[in-house]
Amino acid sequence: MTKRIFTRRLSIFVTLITSLTFVPLQQGNALTQTITFRPPTTLTLAQSPYTLTASSTSGLTPVITSSTPTICTVSGFALTLVTAGTCTVTANQVGNASYSAAPAVTRSITLSKATQTITFAPPATLTSTQFPYTLSSTSTSGLTPVITSSTPTICTVSGFALTLVTAGTCTLAANQAGNTIYSAAPPVTRSITLSKTTQTITFAPPTTLTSTQFPYTLSSTSTSGLTPVITSSTPTICTVSGFALTLVTAGTCTLAANQAGNTIYAAALGVTRSITLSKTTQTITFAPPTTLTSTQFPYTLSSTSTSGLTPTITSSTPT
Repeated sequence: MTKRIFTRRLSIFVTLITSLTFVPLQQGNALTQTITFRPPTTLTLAQSPYTLTASSTSGLTPVITSSTPTICTVSGFALTLVTAGTCTVTANQVGNASYSAAPAVTRSITLSKATQTITFAPPATLTSTQFPYTLSSTSTSGLTPVITSSTPTICTVSGFALTLVTAGTCTLAANQAGNTIYSAAPPVTRSITLSKTTQTITFAPPTTLTSTQFPYTLSSTSTSGLTPVITSSTPTICTVSGFALTLVTAGTCTLAANQAGNTIYAAALGVTRSITLSKTTQTITFAPPTTLTSTQFPYTLSSTSTSGLTPTITSSTPT
């Protein structure tokens, strides 16, 4: 009988135990809660605004605040990065009628300026006719690099316009100083070989001239557009003034065309030409009558030449 009563009571106890519902630990009448808040330990200023996350075991939303408002500020879950430094943020959950306040969780984040790099790749060589030349340079920050010349006697820079001063090695540097978000970029230095543009001369006078063609006007041009200078290396045969060629006497007239260049164009290779100068031929018209009587004397003869020069008439029978 006693054994039956014990068995029955044990069965009732087991039933009661299995029907129990376990609840969180209470503090008085409120339940406890904890916060999970794990922001990154480092951020760059370029990542602002950064979205924070935090949760609580109660399901209630934590409130995040900044205790370093000169470094970072918080609105909701949006973290705004103000300047480089240590940003200290705290997550709190004050609880409600069912949950007590959670232990605050404080975290520190190291904020730093973002790094940037410069792309600057001008051509290795330029000729003088390519100036002014427009340079280009960019940075990963989107900030505009500043280009300067460390060889102002060779080249100068204004903005992105590169100007040639003279031929030589032009050394340029691209810099970006950064701002409140980006640190200064490592400078990029480049060298460009600047050279004068070559030019050629066209000079093709005739190979022969006769005396009646003087003074003769020569012509010569250069690919630079600069005017060639023509000189005579045979001044006893011919002389030159500007482009006017004057005959001194018959013979071989040797001329040279040169162009010395300027700050943009290199001196052209001289061009030499020779012209054979000769006297112009002439013919005489002389047709006296074939017979004359004594009463016709003295008789006036006449004679002309194609040159316009007066012929000289002589007698080969003076007796």
